Amino acid sequence: MDTTEVIITVVVILVLLAIIAAVVMAARKKRRQADAARATELRREAQQRATDIPQTRAQAQEAEAQAEQARLRAESAEQRAMQARQAAAQTQAEHEDQIRAADRLDPHVDNRSADYTPDTGTTTAAGTASSSHDAPGAVTGGGYVRAVDAEGRPVDDQVRPVEGDGRTTATDDGLGGSPRS
Repeated sequence: MDTTEVIITVVVILVLLAIIAAVVMAARKKRRQADAARATELRREAQQRATDIPQTRAQAQEAEAQAEQARLRAESAEQRAMQARQAAAQTQAEHEDQIRAADRLDPHVDNRSADYTPDTGTTTAAGTASSSHDAPGAVTGGGYVRAVDAEGRPVDDQVRPVEGDGRTTATDDGLGGSPRS
């Protein structure tokens, strides 16, 4: 290789390196411009969304206020329910006291017996009658039963002690005798 060929080879290599450098720089510049354009677009979108922030905050505050109101209403309703339960219990206690007073006056009721419970004739919270009435005999309290017809009216003035488990059975005439079949 002579000198001319070496110089031409070096010049060609330098030209190629310059072209490669120019292409790389142009690609970087283009990428920077694209990145700048994308950044501008993202900022514009963010600015548009920023206008939604006060509205969404207001909606969140409104939802919190509604939740607080609902909580207060629920507490108030629970308080009213508790007061109603207390009033019902008070009324039940007064009713039972009145029945006990009547049983103390009734000579047919042994209100001093160990198994005495007042016959209040009311329904419990479970929906079952707390009265021990079983037609055609009705327990009057204190372990005694008064004969009544199918509609609950007294058949006579006799009061009899309850036998067995304290429950009466249906009979022919409601006054005793053989059970109906």
